[in-house]
Amino acid sequence: MGFLQRFFKAKSNKKSQAGDIYASLMRQSRQPEFFGPERFPDTYDGRVDILTMHLAVFMDAVRSAEMREGINTGRNNEGSLSQAVFDVMVKDFDTALREEGYTDTGVKKRIKPIVGFFYKRLKTLTESLSEPTKLLEAVQQGALKEESSLFANHVTEYLQSMREELSGKTFDELAEQKYIFPNF
Repeated sequence: MGFLQRFFKAKSNKKSQAGDIYASLMRQSRQPEFFGPERFPDTYDGRVDILTMHLAVFMDAVRSAEMREGINTGRNNEGSLSQAVFDVMVKDFDTALREEGYTDTGVKKRIKPIVGFFYKRLKTLTESLSEPTKLLEAVQQGALKEESSLFANHVTEYLQSMREELSGKTFDELAEQKYIFPNF
């Protein structure tokens, strides 16, 4: 197999893995147990917030595995699996907006704040993953800010369990989804 064939096959495989991972994280974040009275509101904000929490834990685990295993992700992380998953998410949001009837101009206007919100939440959540008190505060800053603190504690414990499950995995295990989501 020539260089170009290997290069494009590797990119295609990473895109495929990223799509599968994103779909898995999306399915998990849509579990009915997350939504309802004194839980996440079943609204756009609530659904994006719980998805972002799942993505934050996953992306943190991927970055850690890449660093542990010395995987070179290229300049500005463009070759990382977490970047590929992010790209799939943005494409999914783009598609959803287009299905709602937005044009190219409308999508561009709306995607930018969505991505900005995602990055802000991702940073807050990722920086607090190792400290339960800070993680609880981060969980309560999003769509749960007016909901039950008991539920926020439960979400925090769930995210910590998910982090424990993923943090011991190799890069290949994460990329191939060889992990189990904790019970909620």
